[in-house]
Amino acid sequence: MDFKSYLKVFETNTLNKYNRVEWQFLKGIMEKMGFPALWIERVMSCVTTPTFSILVNGKPCGMIHPSRGIRQGDSLSPYLFLLCVEGFTALLAKAEIEGRIKGVFICRGAPRITNLLFADESLMFCQAIQNEGQVVMEILQTYAQALGQCVNLEKSSVYFSNNTIGNQRQLMLQILGVKEVERFESYLGLPTLIGRAKYHTFSYLKDRIWKKLQGWKGMLLSRAGKEMLIKAVAQSIPTYTMSVFQLPMKLCDELSSMCARFWWGQVVDERKIHWKRWDKLSISKKEGGMGLQDLRDFNLAMLAKQGWRLIQGNDSLLYRCFKARYFPRSSFLEAKELLGCSYVWRSILTTLLILRLVLVGGLVMGLP
Repeated sequence: MDFKSYLKVFETNTLNKYNRVEWQFLKGIMEKMGFPALWIERVMSCVTTPTFSILVNGKPCGMIHPSRGIRQGDSLSPYLFLLCVEGFTALLAKAEIEGRIKGVFICRGAPRITNLLFADESLMFCQAIQNEGQVVMEILQTYAQALGQCVNLEKSSVYFSNNTIGNQRQLMLQILGVKEVERFESYLGLPTLIGRAKYHTFSYLKDRIWKKLQGWKGMLLSRAGKEMLIKAVAQSIPTYTMSVFQLPMKLCDELSSMCARFWWGQVVDERKIHWKRWDKLSISKKEGGMGLQDLRDFNLAMLAKQGWRLIQGNDSLLYRCFKARYFPRSSFLEAKELLGCSYVWRSILTTLLILRLVLVGGLVMGLP
């Protein structure tokens, strides 16, 4: 059978994530990972010594001594939670070694993936068969009992590949106890499926920037204040998306036009004279410009950083997957666009000429 499923597991909520951690589990994980005894003692002291008081009619009452959990809002808490998640990944790795779950791979020669983690969300991959579904639930229950966390099945969901038949889907849904989704519109703030209408796919960036600019219209801002807002807020909104996808030129021009109208003081439908073209303002200050971003060039620069990582980091999961799928018999710099390749890959390929100039021509660029 080649049925595959994609399980998206969420923790109950942020409160449970921090306040349902068993201290003995955290200590055992640090000991297993080889942390020095003195370090473990100091970390556990930070975890176990806090006390809390509550406000009753505006007055603090009582001192509560917690028996488990990690204090929410503490800068140390996210790192400790990541250590706890190592126990979860260890259970998945053990099950994979034992052959109880197989994970998925994008093509022959690509590494098998059983899970991906980001913040408090866990993505698990398995075949849509009864045995693997039961193993997944067993791992989740073991982890929850040891750590003290609870998985909220109402917020969890499962996504099946197209070749999964109806009987297998119903069986997996009964075992996992979660709901099925046909597609994920977005994940981590990025669209998951890119169709032909790319302008409409990324139009949410235009809406977000427009809302920001409209909120600033009524404010009395100096030129310096407008410059800082454009650079630090308006032009930083699409940065995350531009580091993965190449935005349509039409959208980049419209985003720049919105910033230009705000810079020259346009309000609603009122028209103001633009005394300088935007490409002149985008020149660095040393050359007489304002140093504002040219979104097209900045988009290519962000994608070139991804290409540079593919050149430098041959051990990363991203490189191994792309290598097996798109350039198995050549280097990244010799890769070509293939029929049916993803939009992420086509976006990165647009920077090949820049990367070749960097390596062959000896140009100096600030790429990490």
